[in-house]
Amino acid sequence: ERYTEYYIGQVRELCTNYGRIDGIWFDGSHKTEQQWRGREVYEMIKQLQPTAVVNDRARYGDFFTPERHLPEDLTGYLFEACESISPTSWGYQGNTASYSAPYLIRSLVKMTSAGGNYLLNVGPAPDGTIPAAQGERMRSIGEWLTLYGESVYGSEAGPVLPDPVFRATRRGKAVYIHLLEWPATDRITLPDTVDVKSATILPVNDCVDVVQKPEGTELRNLPAHPPNALVNVIRLDLANVPEAWNRSPAEPERKPTIRVNGHGDTVLQADDAQLRGLGVKGSRLRILEHAGHRYIDYWMVPEHEAIWNIDVAVAGVYDVALTVWHRSITAGCSVAIRTEHDSVSVCIPDEGPSDTFRSYPAGAIALTKGLTQITVAPDQLKRGYLLVGIEMLTLRRHTDA
Repeated sequence: ERYTEYYIGQVRELCTNYGRIDGIWFDGSHKTEQQWRGREVYEMIKQLQPTAVVNDRARYGDFFTPERHLPEDLTGYLFEACESISPTSWGYQGNTASYSAPYLIRSLVKMTSAGGNYLLNVGPAPDGTIPAAQGERMRSIGEWLTLYGESVYGSEAGPVLPDPVFRATRRGKAVYIHLLEWPATDRITLPDTVDVKSATILPVNDCVDVVQKPEGTELRNLPAHPPNALVNVIRLDLANVPEAWNRSPAEPERKPTIRVNGHGDTVLQADDAQLRGLGVKGSRLRILEHAGHRYIDYWMVPEHEAIWNIDVAVAGVYDVALTVWHRSITAGCSVAIRTEHDSVSVCIPDEGPSDTFRSYPAGAIALTKGLTQITVAPDQLKRGYLLVGIEMLTLRRHTDA
């Protein structure tokens, strides 16, 4: 608590005594929003520095911060992906490895094409100088941006293309196709029929032939050799942008409705749950598999939820059992199980063998007749960001006990 008061005082001083601040970037996502007092600090920053943007790592902010890669679809959300030139360090390390310029430029393109910013880190030496290898990488990126910057600066997410070596950004009616690898043939096909006014290879603006085919728009007569050794860009000037190319948040996957007959056990499996919520760094829940068991993991924030659609044949009070992957690192957390009108919580004890799937009674919960939902969410996260992997819920009406 003393440290929390100290850090909040430091943030207040920074926001008060040093003029305009455009951004505050917190690190340390190992505590909850309540422990960081993230909402309170966010509101203080906005009061003192209304134009400042705040990241998400105090668990409350304006944008997400995926680190070193983009494992989730963050379409429709603000994010800034951070990367270090060193694959092992964010600070100075003597004689450390460095990512290559092609790797870093491809990473830049991947983040930009998804609609985010790219934050590239260097590790200065003790005297403040940039290590030669890292400086060389930054100059290479700068040289590439001098040629292709129009496809990056001021752009937004372009259409998602089926081949992952093609990434697209967009500025108005101009769409930029980034070729992370040079095609094996002299043509590529875009999946939609697009009214292309012109197609040119940057930066020399060499024209590419455009042919409309039933399977999409084909760009033909690409050069035998890539003009750039790193990442190449084709600019498409469109008469109109297809509706399918306007990126919007993906619709949640539809899941089946599970019938709760009121007789015997009803099992709600991990694969039948809708997974919702974004955690710190933009993380989402995932279905993983261990020792033949499929379970929901990557719980990090209270907003993460697994939701089952159920159709209850017989209203009443049902006993609930929760089957989890028990690990010592997550022991002591607690899980909330909720319906529209009732809730229970179960604490996972630190006992018994670790790395096993075990079932715990969670108590009784009232279910109304008809279509409804049952939700599982963190009640108390271990270390502020850990919860057990959840394999299934089992429901049994009291009269069958």
